[in-house]
Amino acid sequence: MAKETKIQYRGHCPCCGNQQAVLRNGQGHMSKHGYTVKFGWFEGVCPGQNYQPMEINRTQTDKIILQVRTEVQSLRQRVQKLEEGTYDTTALLIPKVPFMPKPELIPFAEANIYAQNTALEVLKTKFHYRAKQGEAFADYLEVTLNAVYGKALIKVEKK
Repeated sequence: MAKETKIQYRGHCPCCGNQQAVLRNGQGHMSKHGYTVKFGWFEGVCPGQNYQPMEINRTQTDKIILQVRTEVQSLRQRVQKLEEGTYDTTALLIPKVPFMPKPELIPFAEANIYAQNTALEVLKTKFHYRAKQGEAFADYLEVTLNAVYGKALIKVEKK
């Protein structure tokens, strides 16, 4: 008697862009993925599990791309304000002594000039890096979406 071959349908997650199993023989949403299991509990599940794959529906991916690109624009504006010296520091708490583990945080205005300048440079670097990573992620999602939207799901034999 021949062994029955089971088929798993796979598609691209609309939130992370990775290829994952699609539930209900390819008719449902993405399976759980992006997690670890600790003490029998799922931790860190990708929110894409709640949506159909990119091949079938592009709505969620388009929303994420727009949200990320909007955040990138905001981060770049913050970098520009830091460079111009117009960034609002009134609510900013910074380390009293830069680069200390577990530093005491104080209002920006109360810090010495060295601590202020260091904090502004660190902030600028963080905003710039986050913007660069966000842009790369949005580009990745957009390229993946444009490559797979409207295409058939991938059939994989399960043994």
